[in-house]
Parts: sequence; structure tokens; C-alpha cells
Amino acid sequence: MSSVVVFLSGSLEVRKFDQIQEFYDAVEKIPEIMECYLMNGENDFLLKVIVKDLVAYHVFYSQKIATLPHLGQLRSSFVLNEVKQSTVLPFF
Repeated sequence: MSSVVVFLSGSLEVRKFDQIQEFYDAVEKIPEIMECYLMNGENDFLLKVIVKDLVAYHVFYSQKIATLPHLGQLRSSFVLNEVKQSTVLPFF
């Protein structure tokens, strides 16, 4: 079965740690979000999302992502081809 992988990166509009935690708690409840990372630099967070197709992404975005608390700017990048994926750690 084919699926659509999307990376969402963006910023949060927060003034207190409690507000960041509200964002994290909301992200935890969304099954389509496979991974979430706190970032430094230009983006505050990076999300890896997997959905069935573009129609499902539209529904997901409008019903779940758009309702996340304290969301600022957001950018979506769609995966065109997966070149490498591994879960093996490079050290022993």
C-alpha cells in the first residue's frame, strides 16, 4: 500500500514553557504524527507525518494540524522518494 510522507516544520508562538507543553501534549494524541523533534535554529519543531493519500492529508491538515495550540508559521515538504531508511545505530 502506498502512502504519503510529509515533513512539517515551523515555529511556535509561546511565551511560557506551559504553552510548549500544550503543543507537545496535542501532538502526542495525533496518530498520523510518527515523529516530533524540538529543533534549534529557524524552526522550533519538525514533524514526520504519514497519511494514506493527498485527500487524507488535506483532511488531516485542516482538522488536526490547523487546530494545534500556539502554532506559528508552518511549512510542509512532501517526500518524493525515500533514498535510505534505517533503524540500525551507527555505533556498537
